[in-house]
Amino acid sequence: FEVVLYQAGYLTIDKMIIDEDLEEITYKLKLPNMEVKKSLNDSIISALTKNNNPNQHKLPVIKALKKANLEDLKRESKDQKPRLKPRFRYS
Repeated sequence: FEVVLYQAGYLTIDKMIIDEDLEEITYKLKLPNMEVKKSLNDSIISALTKNNNPNQHKLPVIKALKKANLEDLKRESKDQKPRLKPRFRYS
């Protein structure tokens, strides 16, 4: 999915971070404009909440994701198992 977004220009590489200690390269990605960001956010929220109306859960889900608060995210997902597995990496 990410490859399609990248090749279509909807996802761009903002920065490459090299961690020599871990021998790992991390890419910081960004969305090129607000319309693409809104559309992708709505799709992710719909998938997480299994709801076709993302506006109903948008603000609480975005707050939970920004804080990496999985309990709030779970509550907003109506305690259902999300179709997307959130993967958080703390630095």
